[in-house]
Amino acid sequence: MMKRNAQLQRRPMAPCIDPLEPRTMLAVQLVADIDREGSGFTDDSRPTAFASFKGETYFIAEQAPASGEIPKVRWWKSDGTPGGTVALTLLDNGIAPGFDYNSVELGGKLFVSGGQGLWSTDGTVAGTQPVAGLGATTPHLLTLAGRLLYFEVGDPSITTLQVWRSDGTSDGTYPLTSFSSNTGTTTPVALGNYAYFCNTTAGPDGTLYRTNGTVPGTIPLKPVGVNTFLVMGRTVRSFRSSVWFFAKADGVRGLYRTDGTAAGTVRVRTFSGIADNPVVLGGVGKSIYFAVRESAGSRDVLWKSDGTEAGTVAVKDLTSDVNVSDISAMASTSSRIFFWIREKTVFTENFTYLWTSDGTARGTKKVSATVRVNDGTEEHVQSAIADNVLYFKGFDQTDVAHAFAQRVFRSDGTPAGTTPVSPYSLHPLDQLTSASNTLYFRATDWRKGTEPWRLTTPSSLGTIAGNVFLDPDANGKRTAGEAALRNWVVYLDKNRDGKLTTGEKFRRTDSRGRYSFTGLTAGNYQVRLARVAGYSSSTQPNTADASFDVALQPGDGFERHFGNVKNAGTRALARVATNPFNKHPPIHDLLDDVDL
Repeated sequence: MMKRNAQLQRRPMAPCIDPLEPRTMLAVQLVADIDREGSGFTDDSRPTAFASFKGETYFIAEQAPASGEIPKVRWWKSDGTPGGTVALTLLDNGIAPGFDYNSVELGGKLFVSGGQGLWSTDGTVAGTQPVAGLGATTPHLLTLAGRLLYFEVGDPSITTLQVWRSDGTSDGTYPLTSFSSNTGTTTPVALGNYAYFCNTTAGPDGTLYRTNGTVPGTIPLKPVGVNTFLVMGRTVRSFRSSVWFFAKADGVRGLYRTDGTAAGTVRVRTFSGIADNPVVLGGVGKSIYFAVRESAGSRDVLWKSDGTEAGTVAVKDLTSDVNVSDISAMASTSSRIFFWIREKTVFTENFTYLWTSDGTARGTKKVSATVRVNDGTEEHVQSAIADNVLYFKGFDQTDVAHAFAQRVFRSDGTPAGTTPVSPYSLHPLDQLTSASNTLYFRATDWRKGTEPWRLTTPSSLGTIAGNVFLDPDANGKRTAGEAALRNWVVYLDKNRDGKLTTGEKFRRTDSRGRYSFTGLTAGNYQVRLARVAGYSSSTQPNTADASFDVALQPGDGFERHFGNVKNAGTRALARVATNPFNKHPPIHDLLDDVDL
């Protein structure tokens, strides 16, 4: 065997920077550690029913007086800090209510369901009072229509299910109608001064009711000339000037809308060949979106409608992209809808991914191929819209190093804009609620139990963005034909020394020469272009060092562009691959949008 006599030569490794995921971590804070003592097996306070009222946040949470004792369910208010979190009243003994309990503002007061009754507050302890006791069952599904609250109540013997109304007084709180306990009702939806709900009497189907808040005015609704009219599943949605739903009219299936009258309850389009589980997703602009499964072809198709038969059109056959198991409605912004699709796979576990649509086939797609949610009802509904951006709980399936840790994500509907905003150290659970530019949710940091947490959404944060381009005429303005400069470095010169140093935010321009700093707090910034040999700046006012001073106010967005002139004798650069720190190996292109 040949021996190697030469010594192994070791070269010192130069420091390097690893590619990181593009992200903007938002400020996440514990609202309060409410259940310090714990309730025997856990120290969870299980906060729920978050709502914003008079500049503060209100929620229900449980608190054990001592370890092992039955917890007390209280109504709380908070300014977002532990010291500013106080209990308003005791609602009940036991476990805090779940997902179907919420708060609604009416007449200068906030109303909440809890402790087997309806409660109200003006924001003070003295002004927090029960409105009405409702037996042994807590009211839920509070809905405001006009100047009345509507909600569902089950009686103590569990023999009937009732829909109630309230004007905020004891005398004005009473039942409108009763149904057998083997039926159910959908969450009331509001249209003007009327509320609409469906009593499910025939499996998933049921009768549509309209109420004006009086017993005589609570009536079943169906089109003129129809004998049997059953709403399909839980499809009732209010959008623009109509209530929308799928129904079977004497056996014929179709999409319907109503203005609250028999004459105004009309079929928009017949869908005779669909399965029993259509999903109304929500409305954007002038169109409402829904998904249907064609019984014959087993296709799941996304549709939209403007309320006319001609304007009811198929957007995309979703099964052309994935094998659909089921579709769940979620939320919508001003320009797009978001929804979940659970995909059928060859594995035993089906995976659920976030999808979006802007109303076109091309714009209907899976938002991210890697970010998904655990299967389960709560994950499908736990989302919130803040500042026209979607927030939801999910995880990156490629993040094996962190055991697929769940985090809060934000999404603008693009893969690049779908990023985590909470740290690995925090495990979000549910109850995501947007209130006063803040997102509230249940979470644990593994040192405390499930407590209320909050993160500030970027509505009060600013943006500095712009273009870097070749400026042959040296006028500092980009005109037609002037090329974008890709992979040039723009940075925020925190110490204003004219050099990019560790700790300063920087971005590399994309193929359009574009850069963007988002999530910036109010303050004074100096945005600067890293100089490249052989090029001079044409940018005004600081052509010497290619920089701008920006005074950023809350929510501001500034465009600042950098023009560059090629010096005589300099070869054109297609890209700049040098490291901005000039002492490490080249930084990979994936470093766009990374803060050091």
